[in-house]
Amino acid sequence: MGQLRIVVANQTLYVSLEGEGRSGGTLVRLNDGLEARFSSPECLLDLLEGMVGHRTWQAHQDQIIAQLASIIICA
Repeated sequence: MGQLRIVVANQTLYVSLEGEGRSGGTLVRLNDGLEARFSSPECLLDLLEGMVGHRTWQAHQDQIIAQLASIIICA
């Protein structure tokens, strides 16, 4: 199981990959405990954008994807 803590802008996110191929898992925004499950890397990217906000995602997308590359192959 892969795990990653991502700090972007003023938010801290925790990604935990589960299952075969590590394609699904859980995303938690630690600031307020909001939690969501995803079933594919594409879903994870959409959830990340929703959790950090569109403007923050646009500004930090490359940084976030680079961090995710250490535990998952992103689309």
